[in-house]
Amino acid sequence: MSKIFKNQDYLRIRIYLGCNLSGATILIKYKAPNDLEGSWAITAIEDVSDGIVYKDFMLGETLGVSGVWTFWTHVTFPDGRIAPGEPFTQMIYDEGG
Repeated sequence: MSKIFKNQDYLRIRIYLGCNLSGATILIKYKAPNDLEGSWAITAIEDVSDGIVYKDFMLGETLGVSGVWTFWTHVTFPDGRIAPGEPFTQMIYDEGG
């Protein structure tokens, strides 16, 4: 993954889950460097059988804080089972950094 900058538009977060996501509801959860926590619905499932999902940030949607962000998925399967994903970190840089 190349560098991601604070306030960068048109960002895509793509995550490989490695499981079948048929009928599942998936969120991408996050913890920002300022301890703010939240979640986004995914934009789409790229590959249902391999479990590849992504979230597209559109014009005006950005990661507005520089520093180390933590991301993980939260999958709810059709039968009600819930599977939190393994967290990963990504450095978000200030412009020019």
